Amino acid sequence: MSPLLVYPDPPPPELAQSLDLAGFSWKAVANSAIADEQ
Repeated sequence: MSPLLVYPDPPPPELAQSLDLAGFSWKAVANSAIADEQ
């Protein structure tokens, strides 16, 4: 499963913690152009 892209970079700490605790693989991106490249 590919990682979930999260905006903004860095994400709010509560969001990062929630995703980690739920077992999601995620990666923060700074803008949509970077997300399109992923």
